[in-house]
Amino acid sequence: ANAADYDHENHHHGPVVEGKARLRRDAELLQEDQRADQALGTAQQALQDNPRESSLYVVMGKLYESKSDWKKAEDAYQNALTLNSQDPMASNNLAKLMVQNGGNLDVALSLAQTARKGQPDSTAVADTLAWIYYQKGAYQLAIGLLQEALKLQEKSKAPDNPDLHYHLGMAYTKSGQPALARQQFERVLKINPNSSNAADARNQLAQLKSS
Repeated sequence: ANAADYDHENHHHGPVVEGKARLRRDAELLQEDQRADQALGTAQQALQDNPRESSLYVVMGKLYESKSDWKKAEDAYQNALTLNSQDPMASNNLAKLMVQNGGNLDVALSLAQTARKGQPDSTAVADTLAWIYYQKGAYQLAIGLLQEALKLQEKSKAPDNPDLHYHLGMAYTKSGQPALARQQFERVLKINPNSSNAADARNQLAQLKSS
């Protein structure tokens, strides 16, 4: 069957199939949410016994993030940093949330630099700091750090992270290197065509082709 037939078939069954998929996805999200609530309850109990354990607040922050409760996640990371101002995980995660939610970039930069000092071999931390450099218009610094993050990722034999390539593609675009940008956006789609940045990677590729 050619593509047109396939489209026609799909169009015919689309709403029913999509409806079922959406219900299944909603059920899975609800299950995850309930698990996160249970885990939060456990972490809160543990905090009563160990009120000065900053890592418990980091765990809670991650759980609130999984529920998309950004305010409570930020508060949890702040609490961790009140107990241990050098906690790299809390610093990194709070910096990332601040960038994501339009927070103060200078504060985020300071937090990400603290995280980087504490975890110089972390790909995620290098990526957070690089993305803040990008947001502040320091594209060359961002590129250098993202290239280093990719080397760290390779060294640790971690799975290829599409976010790194997306961020590097954006930094190459801004620094007037479209050929290199295109390679990175194509890599995003190759790793995972449904990743959180895949739709924008497609848009960026379309813009690069038309320019």
